[in-house]
Amino acid sequence: IWRNMMFRNLYAGVASELIAVATERTYEEWRREYGALPPERLRTEIGIAAVKSADPGRCYRLAGWVDDRIVKGKLYMWAPPLVAA
Repeated sequence: IWRNMMFRNLYAGVASELIAVATERTYEEWRREYGALPPERLRTEIGIAAVKSADPGRCYRLAGWVDDRIVKGKLYMWAPPLVAA
């Protein structure tokens, strides 16, 4: 699985904008390093109880990510579809 391991906004800007830029940079760096993106979509997991927001995953949704499912208190989300280089 290809997944986003960690995101924490240390008040460096709007979280959704930071996530969108980080996602695109991840795609760019992966292409540079390996020549092509993997066939799987990038995924993240959000520990619902650890988030202060009443809407866990909102900043990811605003960055184009989509909900997958909730399992054992974790919200799984998929990155925007991979864009051809």
